[in-house]
Amino acid sequence: MPRRARTIVPVSSLGKFVKLETIGRGGMGEVCKAFDTELDRWVALKFLIGSDPEDVARFKREAQTAARLSHPNIAAVYEVGDAADRPFIAMQLIAGPTLSSLPRTDRRALAALVRDAALAVHHAHERGVVHRDLKPANLMVENGRVFVMDFGLARRTGARTSLSGAVVGTPAYMSPEQARGEATDARSDVYSLGATLYELLAGRPPFEGPQVYEVLLRVIGVEPRPPGGDADLDTVVLKCLEKEPGRRYATAQALAEDLTRWLDREPILAHPPSLFYRLRKRLAKRKLPVALGIVLAVLFASYFGFIRPQWAAAAEQKRIDDEVFAPLRARLPELTRTPDGTRRAIALFEAALARHPQFWDGWMKKGELCEQVAGFDEALAAYAKAAALNPRLGAAHYRRGRIYMDERNAFDDARRAFEAAPGDDEYALLGRARVAAITGDSARALALCDRAEALAPHLAEPHLVRGYLFSPTEPARAIECLTRAIALDPRHGMAYYNRGIVRSRLGDLKGALADHTAALAIRPGSEAFTARGAVKHSLGDVDGALADFEAAIKGNPKAKNAYCNRSGIRLIRRDFAGAIEDASRAIEIDPGFAEAYVNRGMARHDSAAAGARSDFDEAIRLDPKYAGAWHARGVLRLAGSDGEGALADLNRALELRPAHASSLYYRGRVHILLAHPDECLHDLSESIRLDPQPDAYYARAYAHMVMRSYAAAVADGEEALRRAPAGYPDRERIERLLADARRAKGE
Repeated sequence: MPRRARTIVPVSSLGKFVKLETIGRGGMGEVCKAFDTELDRWVALKFLIGSDPEDVARFKREAQTAARLSHPNIAAVYEVGDAADRPFIAMQLIAGPTLSSLPRTDRRALAALVRDAALAVHHAHERGVVHRDLKPANLMVENGRVFVMDFGLARRTGARTSLSGAVVGTPAYMSPEQARGEATDARSDVYSLGATLYELLAGRPPFEGPQVYEVLLRVIGVEPRPPGGDADLDTVVLKCLEKEPGRRYATAQALAEDLTRWLDREPILAHPPSLFYRLRKRLAKRKLPVALGIVLAVLFASYFGFIRPQWAAAAEQKRIDDEVFAPLRARLPELTRTPDGTRRAIALFEAALARHPQFWDGWMKKGELCEQVAGFDEALAAYAKAAALNPRLGAAHYRRGRIYMDERNAFDDARRAFEAAPGDDEYALLGRARVAAITGDSARALALCDRAEALAPHLAEPHLVRGYLFSPTEPARAIECLTRAIALDPRHGMAYYNRGIVRSRLGDLKGALADHTAALAIRPGSEAFTARGAVKHSLGDVDGALADFEAAIKGNPKAKNAYCNRSGIRLIRRDFAGAIEDASRAIEIDPGFAEAYVNRGMARHDSAAAGARSDFDEAIRLDPKYAGAWHARGVLRLAGSDGEGALADLNRALELRPAHASSLYYRGRVHILLAHPDECLHDLSESIRLDPQPDAYYARAYAHMVMRSYAAAVADGEEALRRAPAGYPDRERIERLLADARRAKGE
């Protein structure tokens, strides 16, 4: 048990649970903080008070309902049981306040929390579950993350509410149909989410009264006043609170999407009720003189163009969305299961956009779909179109910059795209954070990430940028940040990719392989293919590595790392012409690519082609701290019998990359050439200790022969021969040396 659990005096034990303290109590139950001694975790134990059969049934229904749901913003149910005839639920412990007790100063943060809750509620709706008791007290917040709690009133879609004897639910947040005891569906929860947001904005629920029945009557028959403070946010809230379910958002996801638009400072799709709709509502209640006055007001407003133009634009966007794009989005889960299906979805969006080219949300969705099948040029064009139609669409600018940076290594283009994001919204802040990160201003990048996260705690991007920043110096912390990004967005391919890079650096090759494979399943980009290929090569899967490098090149003909890595495999396979061709292509793409010069120089050296020395010299000029370039030039000098030059280069290589078996092996051979026997034996023995290759045993056997240590020469020669498989290129040379050593030994 953790130290903290031991320092608190337990209230009681309940099997494997140690109850520590009561953290909540209501009319039906109490909640205790407890520790699960078997699974080593804190839990919340919820107990039912009383034994009424209806209450017991409701309590068990809550457990069964919540256990079917798996979402980052729904508190998980771990176990259901009975203790001393008291049913209990063991569930995820949320160590934070409810929305009802949060400060009301940051409207954007509150709207973001309701948006995240709406996405969780939509997850429940998709599984046929309506919550029916959404309110601030049933939404808890831990570290900026909201959790939907208490599914005790949940019913399958279409169930009715009984009002005989008791009000089931909380009147101030009930939908009118629930208050009347009629069938409830997803739109009933949309109403309750709107009532919750209303209270967070106005400091009070939309309807109040001294008696329950008065509140219910107002819910059913009185139009709410706007909460005030922001016209667009008022419009979103009032759309949720429409009396007629058909006039609300059709789904909780649609509500979440409009809140996201408001958070992104984009035009919302909801619009205030038309003047004619309000006229109809008032005519049903008012006397004729008032009605005539309203008619005159409507005519006056119409004549002078009083209606805000942006309402009309938003209404048109909503009409197009409802009629054309919403049905397309509804088909995406089925279509995008395969790459071919995703391409089919792109074609459908293109056809719709040909008819409605002004619908910027359609261009955004096309861009997202194109990214899923590595259509990055098409995605860039789609995002650019969306940004042109709506210059304040921060997400469009940010995603363009992200592609330029992550897929094209085009940092100037990325910077321009990021800087085009308007104002200080989360996307503008994240773009500046990425620019600061790539230019080395880590402190500024982290501060910008903190500001972006405060505005949009649901976004994975701040954690992604932090992971990039921490990866060189604090890899464990980087993995923690990237894991958090994945938890927030399980479809974030770049988070998996970056975590794979960090795991690879830490030597966790299997973990890196799993992460890169996950990244490719989400977003098959060339960088992820290249990274996975490098991991496969390290694991000995040369064919798999080659296939990944070729996939990377096919997806991006300018994938310089893939060309360079493929040149390395071709070099190993002695395809020197192919290795030179690939390395030259990488240099053509990036003339400052030192590693490609080394690969080309090695291929030229091994094939006796001209230019090897100039390639190694250029690599060292480009990157004086590149150990591989010093090593390669040292090997070249050794082949030319330039012992002193080779020794200087290999010494420098080992300063930059200590305990490198290959550099020690070649420096040992240099010492043979320079007649340094002790240094020779030391380097070759260290090389064998690090990587016992046949060539190193052969070289040490040769050194022993020179020193007339024939028994040691025989032992090393036999070990070299034992380690050299059939077909080994230098096997005959080893056999000749071993025969000479045996004769010299007198065998």
